[in-house]
Amino acid sequence: MTLCCTKSYNPYDATSIYLIGAYFEKLKDFEKADEYIGKTLKLQDIPFKNECRILG
Repeated sequence: MTLCCTKSYNPYDATSIYLIGAYFEKLKDFEKADEYIGKTLKLQDIPFKNECRILG
Protein backbone atom coordinates (compact mmCIF):
# COMPACT_ATOMS: atom_id res chain seq x y z
CA MET A 1 0.00 0.00 0.00
CA THR A 2 1.31 3.45 -0.80
CA LEU A 3 0.06 6.88 0.01
CA CYS A 4 -0.75 9.19 -2.87
CA CYS A 5 0.94 12.10 -1.06
CA THR A 6 4.33 10.36 -1.13
CA LYS A 7 4.62 11.18 -4.82
CA SER A 8 4.71 14.95 -4.34
CA TYR A 9 6.34 15.88 -1.04
CA ASN A 10 9.28 18.15 -0.38
CA PRO A 11 12.20 15.79 0.34
CA TYR A 12 13.88 18.48 2.46
CA ASP A 13 10.91 19.25 4.73
CA ALA A 14 11.45 17.14 7.84
CA THR A 15 7.96 17.79 9.19
CA SER A 16 6.13 16.50 6.12
CA ILE A 17 8.42 13.47 5.89
CA TYR A 18 7.79 12.68 9.56
CA LEU A 19 4.02 12.93 9.05
CA ILE A 20 4.21 10.51 6.14
CA GLY A 21 6.13 8.11 8.37
CA ALA A 22 3.53 8.51 11.10
CA TYR A 23 0.74 7.70 8.64
CA PHE A 24 2.57 4.55 7.52
CA GLU A 25 2.91 3.59 11.18
CA LYS A 26 -0.87 3.97 11.65
CA LEU A 27 -1.34 1.73 8.60
CA LYS A 28 1.01 -0.79 10.28
CA ASP A 29 3.45 -0.59 7.37
CA PHE A 30 6.44 -0.43 9.68
CA GLU A 31 9.08 -0.78 6.96
CA LYS A 32 7.85 2.36 5.19
CA ALA A 33 7.36 4.15 8.51
CA ASP A 34 10.96 3.39 9.45
CA GLU A 35 12.16 4.60 6.04
CA TYR A 36 10.43 7.98 6.28
CA ILE A 37 11.16 8.59 9.96
CA GLY A 38 14.79 7.68 9.28
CA LYS A 39 14.88 10.32 6.52
CA THR A 40 13.57 12.85 9.03
CA LEU A 41 16.31 12.02 11.50
CA LYS A 42 18.98 12.39 8.82
CA LEU A 43 17.63 15.82 7.86
CA GLN A 44 17.65 16.94 11.48
CA ASP A 45 21.11 15.57 12.21
CA ILE A 46 22.32 18.08 14.78
CA PRO A 47 25.55 17.32 16.64
CA PHE A 48 24.95 16.30 20.26
CA LYS A 49 27.30 19.04 21.49
CA ASN A 50 25.01 21.69 20.01
CA GLU A 51 22.00 20.16 21.75
CA CYS A 52 23.84 20.19 25.08
CA ARG A 53 24.68 23.87 24.67
CA ILE A 54 21.04 24.67 23.95
CA LEU A 55 19.79 22.67 26.94
CA GLY A 56 22.62 23.60 29.32
